[in-house]
Amino acid sequence: MKKNYLLKIIFLILLTDVPFQMALAQGSIVEGTVVEQQEQQPIEFSTVSIFSANDSALVTGVLSDLHGQFRLTQLQKGKYYAVVQFLGYETKKISDINLAPNQKISLGTIVLTPHQELLDEITVTGEKASAYHQIDKQVYNASQFQTSQGGNAIEVLRNLPSLSVNSEGEITLRGSTGFIVMLDGKAMQADPLVILNQLPANTIDNIEVMTTPSSKFDPDGKAGIINITTKKGATDGYYLLANVQGGLPSIEDYGNENAPVRFGGDITANIKQGKVNYSLSANYKRDDIAGVRDGEAETTIGNTFTTSPSKGERSYRSYSYGVRGVINYEVNKANILAVGFYAGKKSQFRKADLLYNQQRFNLSNSEEINSLDYFNKNLRERKGDFVVANVDYTHLLANKGSISFSALYEKTILGGPTSNTDVNPENHAEVYNDADMQESNPLDGVRVKTDYTFGQERQIRGRLSIPLSVARRRFCL
Repeated sequence: MKKNYLLKIIFLILLTDVPFQMALAQGSIVEGTVVEQQEQQPIEFSTVSIFSANDSALVTGVLSDLHGQFRLTQLQKGKYYAVVQFLGYETKKISDINLAPNQKISLGTIVLTPHQELLDEITVTGEKASAYHQIDKQVYNASQFQTSQGGNAIEVLRNLPSLSVNSEGEITLRGSTGFIVMLDGKAMQADPLVILNQLPANTIDNIEVMTTPSSKFDPDGKAGIINITTKKGATDGYYLLANVQGGLPSIEDYGNENAPVRFGGDITANIKQGKVNYSLSANYKRDDIAGVRDGEAETTIGNTFTTSPSKGERSYRSYSYGVRGVINYEVNKANILAVGFYAGKKSQFRKADLLYNQQRFNLSNSEEINSLDYFNKNLRERKGDFVVANVDYTHLLANKGSISFSALYEKTILGGPTSNTDVNPENHAEVYNDADMQESNPLDGVRVKTDYTFGQERQIRGRLSIPLSVARRRFCL
C-alpha cells in the first residue's frame, strides 16, 4: 500500500516538472517594430542584434519582416542591450534590457532617422542617369544617347548593352530574336522592325529591357520584352519639338541610275490644360543607299560545270512616314481615360540590274558547251504598313489598388511584289524570261486585357486576351 502511494507521488512530480522544463527550454522573448521617421513606414530587412551587457558579446540577431516586425526567442536570463541598423539610417541603441526567466518584453516602435551631415554649404549638380536597374528590368534613358538623335528607335537600341543590331537592322536580345516589343506598355504583334524603324528617336523617353519577364506579361516573348515609353507633357502648357536631318551627297555613286537621297524630320506637339493632355507627332524619313554587286556563282551537275559572273547596280530606295496621337483625360482623381492611335507606312525598293555572262563546260574534255549573256532586271518592294489604336481606362481604389481595362486594335500589311526579267543586253525589248511574285503577310487583331491590383503588397491579376489574327503568304508566278 505504501509502495503504491509512493509511486503516485513520484508520478505527480514528473507531470508537474514536464511543463516547467518545456517553459525553461523556450527561454525569454524580445520583440518590436522598426519604422522610419518621416512617413512612419515599416523598414523591411533592418538588422536587430542583441548583445550581452557584461562583455558586449553578440548573443543573437534577426532581420525585420515585411511589416518591420522582429522577434528574438530563446534568450537566457540576464542583462542585454539591442542595436538596430539599416543602410542610410542612424544606428539606434536600446539599453537596459533586463530579462527574467521566460519573460516576454516588447521594445515597442523603434524609429530610425536618416543620416545627417552638418555642412556649411553644398552645391549639387548632376544629370539624369543614363541607366538604372530595378528588380525585374533595366531602364535606359534615351536622351543620353546623343549619337542616335535624329534617327529612329533602331539607332537608339544599338547603344544598349544587352541588344545587338546587325547590318540588316535585325535585333537580337541576348542572342535570341524571340522577344516582344511593347509601345507604352502595349504589346505589338507585328514585326518589331516595322515599328522600330518608323519610331523617331526624339520621341522616345525611356527603354525598358526585361530579360526575365514575370507572369504579369504574356509568355510569347521567351527571350524577353522591350518596352519603349514615349515622351508626354507633365505640366500645364504647350510643348513643341521639331527636328530636321539631311545627308550629304554620296562619295561614290557606283554608276547608279539615280543618285541616293537622304533627309527627314519629325515634329511633336503637346498641350496640357487641366485634366486633358493632347499629344500629336508626325515623322518622315528618306534613306537611300547606292551600291554595286560584283560576284560569281558556280555550279556542278554531273559532268557539267556552269559559271555565272555578274556585275551591276544593287541599290536601295526607302522611305517611311507616320503619325501618332494620344489624348489623356483625368475624369477625377480616381478615374483616368486614355485614347491613342499610331499609323505608319514604309516602303523599300531594292534594285538589282545585273549583267550575267553565263558559260557551261564539259568537265571530261574542258570544252565549252554553250554560253549566254543576259541582262537581269530585278526590282523588289517590301512594305511595312501598320495602324494601331487603343483605349485604356484606370480606376484607382481606396486601398491604393487599381482596376484597369485596355483594348488594342492592330492591323499590319507586310510583304510586297517582286519583278524579275531577263532581257537581251543589246536590246532590252527582247525578253528571255519574265516572272512576277507577290508576297503578303497581313495581320488583323484585337487584344483585350484587364488588370486588378490589390493594395501595395499583394497583386491579383486577371487577363482576357482575344487575338484575332490572320497570317498568310501567297506566291504568284
